[in-house]
Amino acid sequence: MSEEFSIDLTGHEIERRALMANAHPPGWTEVEIRADEVKAWKILYGDLDDRQQEIYDALVEQGVLPGEP
Repeated sequence: MSEEFSIDLTGHEIERRALMANAHPPGWTEVEIRADEVKAWKILYGDLDDRQQEIYDALVEQGVLPGEP
C-alpha cells in the first residue's frame, strides 16, 4: 500500500517571514531585510559539494525547501 505524504508549509513560511522582519532592527526596509535573507541563503547553500547540491535540488523540486531567493 502506497500513501502520498503532503504538507502545506504556507503558514510556516508566513510565520518565518514575520519572525525575520521582527528580528531586524527597527527602521529596516523590506529591501534590506530581503537582502539580508539572500545573504543568509548564500551562506547556507552557496558552497555545496556535488552530492549536497543534488539533495538540495531534489528538496527544492519536491517543495520541501524554497529555491534560491
